Amino acid sequence: AAGHICHPLCSSEGCWGPGPKYCMSCQNFSRGKECVGKCNILEG
Repeated sequence: AAGHICHPLCSSEGCWGPGPKYCMSCQNFSRGKECVGKCNILEG
């Protein structure tokens, strides 16, 4: 993750780009390939 700051939803494992879709792993939950802050049944 050189040269950019990982999204807050990414875990300490880092990321390969900006935004919640580029996390190595998620801090909280993931929906599809994107990290999300909370698990929401209505959003899948």
